[in-house]
Amino acid sequence: MTDNLDQKLSKAQEELDHVASLMNILRQNFIDSTAKFLQSWYENEAQAHVIKNAQVTRSLSDEKLEQMKAEVTALQGSSQAIAQEFLTRPSAWWVPGSELKDPSSHPIKEAVRLAASKLVHTLEKYGYEDPYAKRRNARPEEFKHYCSLDWSEEMESLSDGYIPLALKGRQAQALVDKLKREKDEREAKERWDNA
Repeated sequence: MTDNLDQKLSKAQEELDHVASLMNILRQNFIDSTAKFLQSWYENEAQAHVIKNAQVTRSLSDEKLEQMKAEVTALQGSSQAIAQEFLTRPSAWWVPGSELKDPSSHPIKEAVRLAASKLVHTLEKYGYEDPYAKRRNARPEEFKHYCSLDWSEEMESLSDGYIPLALKGRQAQALVDKLKREKDEREAKERWDNA
């Protein structure tokens, strides 16, 4: 009886490990895709602010505008590190062993917004107001860019793959936990019976 339970537990753990491996691949692909997205998004968004807020742009010297553009270029060059910074946080993804409260809430959306908000610091430094400033926390580490981000198709596809994998992982985790409890209970009973 215990051998059968061990086999079930082993099989369930293999399934959980497989799902965790697939999720790790998805996470890294999403991080890489987000880095590519941010690289072009920072430039496009900065340019849109420069054009839309022409009065602020006119008030900047050529030197200041070049300095701002260099900072945006530096952000673009750091897009992989920025994506890693925000998208490797444990709160951004479900991982086996943690609770999955609402799989449709997509905590990665918040992480991408935070990564995009790195541009806000640069824009505000040069006098461009964040149009979403009234709806964000004032602490710099929690700046949020609330505009609608039109993700790349690759990001959307990878994101859409997150929910089914997380649900499958949650089911596999629940089965592993159940079988471990069952095994512990049987072993405790056997020890009691043999005492």
